[in-house]
Amino acid sequence: MNRLQPFSNHRPQAHFFAILLSCLFIIFSACSQPPPKAQYRFIYNNDGTEILGNRWHQGRPLTIDDVHSYVDIVAETPVTTFMICSGSMLTYYKSQYERPLGVLAEDQQRDEANEPNLNENILLYERNYRLLQEQGTDIVALCVNRAKEKGMEAFITMRMNDLHFADPELHDPRVQSDFWLQHPEWRMGDYPGWHADGALNFAHEGVRAYRLNLIREQCELYDIDGIELDFMRFVVYFPHGKGREYLAVMT
Repeated sequence: MNRLQPFSNHRPQAHFFAILLSCLFIIFSACSQPPPKAQYRFIYNNDGTEILGNRWHQGRPLTIDDVHSYVDIVAETPVTTFMICSGSMLTYYKSQYERPLGVLAEDQQRDEANEPNLNENILLYERNYRLLQEQGTDIVALCVNRAKEKGMEAFITMRMNDLHFADPELHDPRVQSDFWLQHPEWRMGDYPGWHADGALNFAHEGVRAYRLNLIREQCELYDIDGIELDFMRFVVYFPHGKGREYLAVMT
């Protein structure tokens, strides 16, 4: 005759199901929680020329408050990061490695004949750069500090090979850097594209050292949260068709 097994013999199964239910409860509880908030950056990039030209204020002489206003327009918005350009060929601050905008050496002459369309804008940028220098500051410092005051990250963006004025047929120290003028042998030479033949050739160690010095200098001068190395403004760095050959020296 079959007899019912004592209840106590079923306890291991009861324990197993209790543990299984507990695990399922934990899993479903975790799934019901909202996912962690995504971390992102919303970057506002100012190339500096609208500030130096003081475009928002009809080109009047630039003041510190004016510079702050270019940062304030994106404060208390979804923008998380304010990025200020540190220069083109020339720097927008006083550098020990390159001549700043608005400063000419005694032996450098302005070539008025070659710059009729640049004259007005460049004169405006130079004037406003000097106005800030007289107060011991520059647009990079003012933008970095103001962005932090307004609760944003502060980044510098550096153009790695600016070609706006890299025209070998133009000689104008007002818009061309000393390094570029002094080292024609380190330019690209025969290369297709607008001003590409005047681009600095990063295959040369001297070019790379020059750029690294500027990067290091800006990181040391300013209390920044990050720096963007802008390789995309002009994508010319090595002789045509030889980019892969020089990957190691760039990275």
